[in-house]
Amino acid sequence: MNAGTAQRIALNMLSSLLMIRLGRVYEGLMVDVQAVNQKLIRRSEEMLQKISARSLEEVRHALRQSKGM
Repeated sequence: MNAGTAQRIALNMLSSLLMIRLGRVYEGLMVDVQAVNQKLIRRSEEMLQKISARSLEEVRHALRQSKGM
């Protein structure tokens, strides 16, 4: 493992631990996501579907209602 790989692993671990300590992780998912682009919007929808066991349309409606998109 070279120095760049070790540094990346250490920084990923640090940021993951920080998010856990701040309470931004739920069931292994980083849920405090600001959906500022299409990729993050899809990720938010997928997380909500997994957590709530609701349909995609219900999840999208809930996100619109909460101004999460």
